[in-house]
Amino acid sequence: MKNRLPLLTVKAVILVLLLILPLSSCVSAKYTKEYYDLFDTYTSVVSYGMPVSAAIYAELKYYHDLFDVYSENFDPDAPEVRELLRVCEKYTADSDGVFSAALGDYTAMWKQFIAAERPLPTESEVSAVKLSGTQPKYDFGAVAKGYTLDRMVPVLDELGFSGTISIGGSVRAYGSPKIKSTYVIGIADPGGGIRDTMEIAPGQAVATSGNYERYRDYEGTRYHHIIDPRTGYPAQSGVVGVTILCDSAADADFLSTAEFIEPSGRLLEMYNAEAYWIYEE
Repeated sequence: MKNRLPLLTVKAVILVLLLILPLSSCVSAKYTKEYYDLFDTYTSVVSYGMPVSAAIYAELKYYHDLFDVYSENFDPDAPEVRELLRVCEKYTADSDGVFSAALGDYTAMWKQFIAAERPLPTESEVSAVKLSGTQPKYDFGAVAKGYTLDRMVPVLDELGFSGTISIGGSVRAYGSPKIKSTYVIGIADPGGGIRDTMEIAPGQAVATSGNYERYRDYEGTRYHHIIDPRTGYPAQSGVVGVTILCDSAADADFLSTAEFIEPSGRLLEMYNAEAYWIYEE
């Protein structure tokens, strides 16, 4: 995956995890679906050749609770949390600060504004928020979904699971290529409806970041949930959305955020990834 996917305009496609279809070249297998309300988003499991095991939900729920920084039971010293922090620090270093998980104060402030629960933050309020300190406030929303999908691999292998799991804009394919060699993911136009499709193989992952789901249009500007750590404001890069394809769901999550904020493409070769950028017209 050394070549980048085509550069697209705003009317082009953006990933929507709506469609998973069998290919004629693959072994035909029945599948079952389950849907969950986890990670503050829509989560689905599609299993081929066997029912969806209750163990899959239990594992997803475990990580949902583990990485919920807003829960009173959140434990920053849990081994998995410490490992995720280490991964996030690497992402921050690799992106020269374009990505950061230490955005808890910023995300809380902008989330309230997007929900019309507070006035537009002033420059002084934004400037007062600190990204670093002895106890920075974290928000793992940009990477926890993909990181969880990667962490699920041992459990799913033990269960003999073949299929896909999607958490919001992050999806990963698992299992034996003898059961399913490729999965077709529906791709939609931001204006609605499925525009195209893409294929992923077991072991591959895709993730999308965009400004069209959690946002508020206010006085001619769109304010959304993807924060530029360098400014404290929702990123204004001219990008409407970006979709990443690579072999790690966590990396795909990170890259979709970083390449939305700064669409330079410089990180793609480092992570052996491909990307669709969708720009404003």
